[in-house]
Amino acid sequence: MKFIQVGGDSRSGGSLLARLFDDTDATVSYPFENEIFENRNDNLFIYNNSTFEDICEKETVQKIRKFCEGLLVSKSKKEDKETNFSYLDFKNYLNKEFKNLPDYTHQSIFAGIQKSFFKTLNQDIEKRAIVNHCSRTFAADLDLFFKSLDSPYFIHTTRNAISSYESMLKYKIGKEMLNVETYAEFPELDQESFVIACIERWLISSYMLCINKQKYKNYIHLSYDNLVENPEKELRSICLKSQISFSKKMLNPTYCKLPWHGNSSKGAQPNKINKAKTPDKEKTQDHKVIESYTEEAWGTIERNDFENTQKVIDAIFFKITGNRLNSMSRVQIRSVLEENFKKMRKFQYA
Repeated sequence: MKFIQVGGDSRSGGSLLARLFDDTDATVSYPFENEIFENRNDNLFIYNNSTFEDICEKETVQKIRKFCEGLLVSKSKKEDKETNFSYLDFKNYLNKEFKNLPDYTHQSIFAGIQKSFFKTLNQDIEKRAIVNHCSRTFAADLDLFFKSLDSPYFIHTTRNAISSYESMLKYKIGKEMLNVETYAEFPELDQESFVIACIERWLISSYMLCINKQKYKNYIHLSYDNLVENPEKELRSICLKSQISFSKKMLNPTYCKLPWHGNSSKGAQPNKINKAKTPDKEKTQDHKVIESYTEEAWGTIERNDFENTQKVIDAIFFKITGNRLNSMSRVQIRSVLEENFKKMRKFQYA
């Protein structure tokens, strides 16, 4: 069974790529982000000392129940053997894992959920590649993912730092669902601080790309900027690297086989891969600041020089924050990234 995880930073093209793989002869995508990696929204579910019944009621398992078992029944309107996923099998595996856990910490329980999920996929899914998009998962502990599945691939999407900043600045989707209390503890950012937060976030994503690219065999880099400039060329390259068949259907994003109009705060977009350009207007002071911190690293990334990029980014991050990324664990990096995410979200919705 082939499983493709798409996990770049927010606003870097992950949602688009998942919709391009929505329903072809070779691929099918989950409806939207699930929570099988432990860095995603930890405040929504903490598993320390949870009972088996508690685990089954929380968001990670509920999303598996809701979206995996009926993956193609509700999503692509197909019911065939190649796409079976038994939630009952998953729950039985999870129950066995739970009974054999060395302790009942958050990490141990999450590992049990992942093992059970991957084991069910290996058993039940036979032909088409399953694609899952979940942003910021590049910072998760990916060892279990790469060891547990028969044919795992991870696609890390990146984006030019200036266009990434512009997209984050304008992003307002989900404002009506904002729980103000969630962000109460985080400081108010001014415009200058928001720019620096965007740079830090871009640096972390790029740094983890370098780390993971050197560590894992099937770790693939995709530039969103290149994808929107040369869609067919980039998709053919991605398909070749992940060993799936390219289809012309991939050039038009769909959701449940229906045209997908993007998740842009500008509203519905044309059902095609839209070119995302940095504004043609003269560069602002914010753009110049971003470019001064990211231009060198972006150049080495585009040359696939990940070892040197890692060193460049670590030095830049230290210059901005006084902290070294190369001295942080993945858990610490996830914590920095999620705090950054919440501060930026508070600014976006202010």
